[in-house]
Amino acid sequence: MNPSISNLYQVIVTLLFVVSIALIALEKIERHKIAAIVIAILLAIRAISFEDFVSFVDWDVIGLIICMSIYSVILEISGFGKWIAYEVVTKVRRPLLLLYTIILFSGIVSLVLENSVTVFIFAPIAFEIASILGIDIERVLIGMALTAGMAGSATMVGDPPAIIVAGRYNLAFTDFIIYRFKPSMFFIIFTPMIIATAIYILQNYRNLKKKYIDVVKVDENYIDRKFVLETTIFLFVKVALLSFRKELGIPLTLSAIVALAGLYTTRLVIHRDFKCIKKSIRDGLNYKLPLFLIAIFLLSNSLKKYGVTDTIAGFIIGNIGEDIFILGMAIFAISAILSAFIE
Repeated sequence: MNPSISNLYQVIVTLLFVVSIALIALEKIERHKIAAIVIAILLAIRAISFEDFVSFVDWDVIGLIICMSIYSVILEISGFGKWIAYEVVTKVRRPLLLLYTIILFSGIVSLVLENSVTVFIFAPIAFEIASILGIDIERVLIGMALTAGMAGSATMVGDPPAIIVAGRYNLAFTDFIIYRFKPSMFFIIFTPMIIATAIYILQNYRNLKKKYIDVVKVDENYIDRKFVLETTIFLFVKVALLSFRKELGIPLTLSAIVALAGLYTTRLVIHRDFKCIKKSIRDGLNYKLPLFLIAIFLLSNSLKKYGVTDTIAGFIIGNIGEDIFILGMAIFAISAILSAFIE
């Protein structure tokens, strides 16, 4: 390619990246619309070819995320989260411990459910607890949102960024727990989450007058325990396949497809539950997140194609040095700051 044209593409792709980040941070335009515009521009100006479009995107990651979205809907329909919440509120009677446990469990459930879905499921329980204790519901929901957000990065199936990393570096589910015989993301995330939740509870509720809760109303009849059991079994099947996918030589998407197929077969053959399948496909097949991730793949690889990432890396090393620890801390700090404004 002509150097002048390459330099022009470098400038355009960089501007496209910066403008996209700014628009996402401002939240004036939905991110999937920004993604569609980015993809259209990259193709229209021929910054990427059709071959680039196919090769730049990790379609295995996209497939797993779509399947996970569908499975999350099934977990929600089954009452999986409500069942966990019910078990918590019927066994814990001390207010501080109950608040701590319910907020912490919202994080645990978000390991397998989307963060927003987790908070939505736990919200009715939170409202009931807040009403009995006479406390502000907003603080409880904020605590749930914080733990759900933190826990999403603890396993492979928690959040899209974790899935992208797993796809890029061929990681298994267990690599997020123990990696090369050392504690991995699960412990790195959960240890501070346990401590942070305790601090949050003590800061906000240590002066609670109520010392014991008699009854928390939960509609147990709404929970289909057989359905919960079935979804849990096939969830473990998916986790097992993701854990041994390197040994089995199977892609990410296939692990999720097997779990979905098994659960769908069970619901159809045993329960004739066509309604659940229709709803899970209708609600789970959301094009917005996959479209956004496709744009991210294309944009990030375009930056690499035209040497922008190499230039940035050279600039960082030139100013910070080659010390791995310092470089790592700098990158983590930049990522943390950006994630405060951008999802």
